[in-house]
Amino acid sequence: MTNAKHYYQFGNPLKIKFRNHNCFLCNHPLTIIKHKKVVDSKSEEARYYDFTIGESSFTGKCEFIHKIFYCSKCNKEIEPVTQLSFEDHYEFLKKMLKKLKHYQVIQEWIDVNGNSFEKIPNFDDVSCYRFSIIYKNKKTLLFENEVKRKKIWERPLYISYNKRNIKKIIKQFKNQVN
Repeated sequence: MTNAKHYYQFGNPLKIKFRNHNCFLCNHPLTIIKHKKVVDSKSEEARYYDFTIGESSFTGKCEFIHKIFYCSKCNKEIEPVTQLSFEDHYEFLKKMLKKLKHYQVIQEWIDVNGNSFEKIPNFDDVSCYRFSIIYKNKKTLLFENEVKRKKIWERPLYISYNKRNIKKIIKQFKNQVN
């Protein structure tokens, strides 16, 4: 039995509500479902949860409830932070490369053992995201971004990147091919 229920939201609610979301694992449309998890305040994972109600905190078990994405094809539950970081990253790259014609994008996921995958067998084992393009029959690695965990709320994974660095890399690449 739980002492309390705690509802929370992590991720941009407007992006969650108004974007079309496809699974980055299999490209199938995602649905939004309610996710529930009971956490004991004395457990190791409790450090990632907020056990306060108003100005006081409590001990014991608490049920944490929030919405997540669900892919019915690959049966995966995806945290909003994870899905939105991939979508934001991919959209940003498409905008940066929009003037370049006739190129092919290659996305690779690198696991903790250094193995490369086009499709991720298990997202929890991913350590980085690699983005390359083929242009004029030449493959060019543009960058590799680390996949990290947020330090709060169930520690969701996200793609870490710096937009300025990516802009600089793409600008250099465009100068090379022009």
